[in-house]
Amino acid sequence: MGRQLLDFDKNLRGMKLTRFLTMLLLMVVTGNIYGQQSIPVFADKRDSADYFLISEAIQKIFKKGQSGAGDDGSNSTRNLTDNEYRKFDSLVHLQATFRDKIVGYRVIYEASKNFTSYQDLKEGKVKPEAVTQLSFADNKLSALPEEIYQCQQLRELELVNTSVKRLGKELSRLPRLQSVYVYNNNISGKLKLRKNVTVTKLVLRGIRGENLPRSYRNFKSIDSLELSRNIDMTSFPRISRNRTLIKLSLIENNLTLNDLKNGSSSLQEINLQKNKIEKVPLCISKFPNLRKLGLNYNLITYIHPAIGSLKKLESLSLYQNKLTSIPKGIFELTNLRQIDLYYNNLREIGPEISRLVNLRVLYLSNNQLKELPEALGSLSNLTELYVHDNKLSSLPASVQDLKQLRVLRVNNNYLVALPGSLKDLNDLENLDVSRNNLNYFPVEWEGFSKLQILGVIGNPWENKADVARVAESLRARGVVCLYSQP
Repeated sequence: MGRQLLDFDKNLRGMKLTRFLTMLLLMVVTGNIYGQQSIPVFADKRDSADYFLISEAIQKIFKKGQSGAGDDGSNSTRNLTDNEYRKFDSLVHLQATFRDKIVGYRVIYEASKNFTSYQDLKEGKVKPEAVTQLSFADNKLSALPEEIYQCQQLRELELVNTSVKRLGKELSRLPRLQSVYVYNNNISGKLKLRKNVTVTKLVLRGIRGENLPRSYRNFKSIDSLELSRNIDMTSFPRISRNRTLIKLSLIENNLTLNDLKNGSSSLQEINLQKNKIEKVPLCISKFPNLRKLGLNYNLITYIHPAIGSLKKLESLSLYQNKLTSIPKGIFELTNLRQIDLYYNNLREIGPEISRLVNLRVLYLSNNQLKELPEALGSLSNLTELYVHDNKLSSLPASVQDLKQLRVLRVNNNYLVALPGSLKDLNDLENLDVSRNNLNYFPVEWEGFSKLQILGVIGNPWENKADVARVAESLRARGVVCLYSQP
């Protein structure tokens, strides 16, 4: 939110007050982040108090500015004096100074509507033996009440806005319990996990990093662990002794991987999206059975060559990072099926790309690429190639060797010509060459029998009559053809 506030602050004077206030209200007063209600959390409680005092002041100005306005927001400034406007401006500046002090956001969770509420269970409105999903919400008890352990058919248990200090061995009295979800559990120490062999899925969200469990080894049967959207969580969890763990989700935390020391031989999937990772360390090699690794929305500039030892890796996501080239270790991932490099700063693709012989999907869009290597044609299993929004002036002739290609998106580049052999890619379903500098439209494309989408807009076609005729013919076959005749 701090970065968004700063952007708005810079543009304040150039915006209509109505529009700015409305957007600010959504972001600041209600704390709407990623479509969820959330509250910024500060390390110092005094900062938190000051922040909300400022928010209240902004809200009062908003309400006054809106009073007497029309349905369209017109004349929304009629009740604001110059002094009030200057005060509002100062408050926005002041609130922006808090952005670096925010350590996380506490998402406002509510009890699942399809779960039985503990209150109904307690009041006898539902029989314990009929409960399979139970929500224990908005309760300050430090331990789970006895009524819960009477639900012998319970499979899923959620704790929402609670203060439970431990998930004790009593959970073993629930033989069918498989999933436990804990949202916004506010305690003074660390959440204690006692020995349990039935729970296979554990989700902990909205908890301060200092209050998360020291380790997860006592939950011996978990195969899925989610520690996402916690508050100031900076340490990688201790999971090396969880022998059955397959999936680990660590989305939206403050992890850097600088403390990564131990791995896991059982893990097959790790999601580290939206953290603060700048470098992927040597220890990544300590997850030898990984099949899927998600590193989207980080700050990564370097990946240790040891990543090449993850021979079972099939999917690698590096969307929106800061890579200027594909790290060498990635070319050793010969079992890779999909790699996402959207929104980096890639300037070239080396011939080593040919080593990724099992690659099916290659995302290279929104980079700084001026050319693609001829070695690209060696990827005989490739079915989808995305290179739109780069600086390409040509495509390698070897594209003709990608016989299994179904999707080819090269729109928003500087292409002046296309390989004539492109017509031989008979499996193409989605072809987009829009917004390039192409002069000649290949009429042979009318023969693509599997085509579903064709994008050709925004090119200076010289044979416009051919483009119009083929577009009409394809549309008659049900093809979505993105072209409008000038």
